[in-house]
Amino acid sequence: MDEYYEPRGLDTCEALKLFSYHAYAKEDSLFDFYPLSKQVIGYCDHNPLALQVMGSFLRSKSKDFVTKMLDGHDISAKRGVKVLTDRCLITILERKLWMQNMIQKLG
Repeated sequence: MDEYYEPRGLDTCEALKLFSYHAYAKEDSLFDFYPLSKQVIGYCDHNPLALQVMGSFLRSKSKDFVTKMLDGHDISAKRGVKVLTDRCLITILERKLWMQNMIQKLG
């Protein structure tokens, strides 16, 4: 098969709701972090799976941490691999990282 289906991302309102559901303990936190939330949504290209993973990863993190991460600083590969493994998005077998095909295509 030479064709594949590429799903569209969520609209901005849906993306904000999904991301904030996973990222914030309180609903009113969205207003405090709205600019950062919009930046994360853009970084994730409105992809629902990416928004859920990023939201879960960023839950309870400080505003400074999120800002630095989005600016490309303070990113730990070991921490990232642990988060992806904890979320069952990758597996480590024989010192190699493996990701299920469907997850790769969604990402």
